[in-house]
Amino acid sequence: MAAVEIEIYVPFLGCPTCMRGVKPDKKLEKLQQTLLKLKAEYKDNITYLIYSLNLHLSRFRERKEIAKILQEQGDDGLPVILINDTIVFQGKYPGYEELKAVIKINK
Repeated sequence: MAAVEIEIYVPFLGCPTCMRGVKPDKKLEKLQQTLLKLKAEYKDNITYLIYSLNLHLSRFRERKEIAKILQEQGDDGLPVILINDTIVFQGKYPGYEELKAVIKINK
């Protein structure tokens, strides 16, 4: 089991083969690059999963805190980022330095 487990809940995650007319989310792409950089740095001590509302609705319902955010704020409350089951960011995509600082605290 990894020392740091990151869960990311986003409003939309497209399919690369069916993106006709849908522009990719540049902020999410940047976060994915940040996650890859952190994964290279932390090796097996970090894992992450990205769940999207359009593909993983049941996962959003299972997590009571995520369901509550959706009920109160709709998808404007997304993204939600948890580290080791604690919400650390909500409503914004963190940069590399922000995410790394929070990972150190939540190890």
